[in-house]
Amino acid sequence: MAASKQKLEEGTMISRRVAAMRCWMGFLFLGAALVAGCSEPPGPSRDGAGKQTKIMSYPEAEKNLAALRAGIYAAEIPVGQVELITTGTTSIEDTLPDIATFPLVVDPLVDGQSVVAEIFASTEKSGSGTDGWMVEVAQRFNESNRRISSGKFARIAVRKIASGTAYEFIASRKYVPDAFSPSNDLWVEMARAQGARITPITDRLAGNIAGLVMKTHVADRLKAGKAEISVADLVNAAIQGKVVVGYTNPFASSTGLNFLVTVLQTFAKGEEAVMLTPEVASAFENFQKSVPFVALTTMQMRDSVEKDRSLEAFVLEYQTFVQTPSLRSGYVFVPFGYRHDNPLCAVGQVKPEKNEALELFAKFAQETQAQK
Repeated sequence: MAASKQKLEEGTMISRRVAAMRCWMGFLFLGAALVAGCSEPPGPSRDGAGKQTKIMSYPEAEKNLAALRAGIYAAEIPVGQVELITTGTTSIEDTLPDIATFPLVVDPLVDGQSVVAEIFASTEKSGSGTDGWMVEVAQRFNESNRRISSGKFARIAVRKIASGTAYEFIASRKYVPDAFSPSNDLWVEMARAQGARITPITDRLAGNIAGLVMKTHVADRLKAGKAEISVADLVNAAIQGKVVVGYTNPFASSTGLNFLVTVLQTFAKGEEAVMLTPEVASAFENFQKSVPFVALTTMQMRDSVEKDRSLEAFVLEYQTFVQTPSLRSGYVFVPFGYRHDNPLCAVGQVKPEKNEALELFAKFAQETQAQK
């Protein structure tokens, strides 16, 4: 609440300062026009309406300008207290949209001859093209017509949803899928902490790592004779205004959450007991102030970087880095934090036949052909 109030006050003060600046800008432009008029040769002229206008001498323009200036002033008006009235507590469930907002990108036919298990899959593997690994694997799996022990066909449905949003649906019980495949295990542990029943199917569907992507000249400057670059090097450089950094929303993105935890560990010097102390929180807030751009997901981060090369360093997953042509030259990748091995876990009381379908899918996804 205090942080929101401070942001409101800062935003209001900034808007008033901008208004005052606009007033002064108008005054300066008017002054420039008056002075420019003095440089013209004396004599009558006509304005846009065809009326006669007077061209002033320099002393006359200066006098008129002083008169205009006397009527202009700027002042900062203190922001008053605003009382926020709430009608009750808001749960995570209340803030979530309908599950239909997040489409099933693989949606097999449900009939009496098959059993369908739905997986929440993170966006970097449930999209299209180079972002559609799980979509392609699930489609091939469904086409392979593998059967569970009862003789029914095993089918997989894939829902495209950011890991953090998927976690919120599971933790709030607003919508619970049969399985969850975030980018890393952090969301799995968080779901368990909220009381969700999570049963591992496999710890790794596809290996990946998170990292900092930096422009080569930035990496060379930060390294400065050291064996390697650390997260601490980048964070300190960002706080000092030496590097322009972007990262992803830790409430939605696995890479963003991984980066947040890594930065907090850095400020806490590896001591978990002090990661959430006021001192560490204050240090992180100072870092946040130096970050001009926070993307929702790593896909949005990649797309933004491709359009605008102003960021000197940003977070990304390695597979996305190597599959993005515009990043293959002039950038380096520095790993950090926890691995992104895309675990697959059953959620809640999953029926035995669906659990069997998930196990068949996990084995299929780990085959050599699927890993290419």
